Amino acid sequence: MEDLFDLMSGKNVKPVEKVDILEERIGRIIKIVKDLKEERETLQKKVMVLKEELKEKQKEIDMIKTRIEEVEMVQVELNNLSDERGLIRTRIEGILRELESVELN
Repeated sequence: MEDLFDLMSGKNVKPVEKVDILEERIGRIIKIVKDLKEERETLQKKVMVLKEELKEKQKEIDMIKTRIEEVEMVQVELNNLSDERGLIRTRIEGILRELESVELN
């Protein structure tokens, strides 16, 4: 920083030294800009990968939702069949009682 202050004030600094200091500072700035560009490119690539992964996960979620809907429909059908089975059982038991009463008479 002393060089920068000397450069700004012009004290004890030869013109060649001023150019050297400026060259060094500009070199650092160029490196920082280059590093930032590389980092941005890396992050953009990561974002693209994450977007693709998100699309795949959304497809999986949609497939799972569809499967859940199918399972729920099967469950409803199973419940309906179970209810129907109970009704049929009750009717058959009634018929068997009538047959038993006919046979006893």
